[in-house]
Amino acid sequence: MSLSRNKDQSLWTSASYDTCQCSESPPNLKPRQGRFQIPTSRYDITLVTTSVGESDKLQQSLKCNKEFVNRTIVITTPSDTETQRVCFLFGVRCHVTDAFHLNNDKFNKGRALREVQLELHREASSNSVAMIIDSDVCLPPNFLEFLPSEMPLDVLFSVNERCMFATPQDYSRGWPALQAKWSYQTMGFLQMYISHSSAPTYPEDFPTAARSDLEFGTYFKQRKVLPIIVMHMGISPGGWMAGSKNTSGADSGDTWASAALPPDGACPCCSEKTTRCIGRKCSPLR
Repeated sequence: MSLSRNKDQSLWTSASYDTCQCSESPPNLKPRQGRFQIPTSRYDITLVTTSVGESDKLQQSLKCNKEFVNRTIVITTPSDTETQRVCFLFGVRCHVTDAFHLNNDKFNKGRALREVQLELHREASSNSVAMIIDSDVCLPPNFLEFLPSEMPLDVLFSVNERCMFATPQDYSRGWPALQAKWSYQTMGFLQMYISHSSAPTYPEDFPTAARSDLEFGTYFKQRKVLPIIVMHMGISPGGWMAGSKNTSGADSGDTWASAALPPDGACPCCSEKTTRCIGRKCSPLR
């Protein structure tokens, strides 16, 4: 095993996060209301996501998030024709690249993202924002309300908490399995910053996604956590380290792509964390 892979594994086996179990029938759920328009935001937001072998979740994520941004770029591989089909279906740009697996890397997310970041930084205007988000994440309906009024050039904005749904059926019902908050100030499932010609780009020297997300955060003078809890398809920590898809719910007969958007009120699902986990080992909070 390579030194980089050892570092990636130790990073997540030592990660600290607090969790709580969610109710099986959350109260006060209401059908999610779509915006059906380009968002009225002071920022010009470009959503960037990577999707390799995750076209099912990508389709659901685009259904949820596309309305919040001005444009979307999906990064995938030449062989992932299903992801390319989803891009066409939603009318978003698909950036096809070999960067993920060069030098036999399992999933070099940083190298692939950097290709698009360099383009966005080169073409940026004064209010251009790059939003890097995982393809298995759904933003809350009030997402735009929590954006900061100002985004300094040297600050990375992120979130570190999510509600996780075990199956597509639970996702449609609005029944998350648990809610978790990480100790890190920046997490790969959502990162935002002002695009400009000298903005940082992802590192290229990590063969999996795990460490590159956190390394990227260190390139900014400040990291700020937004008061947002996102919704996640599947239970993590898990398969992202190798770019492999989470098959939670695959045996239920439902698919993530066909699921309904989670109803309003599904997340947050608990007010007090009850368990602290380090890696996969958890114990009650006292």
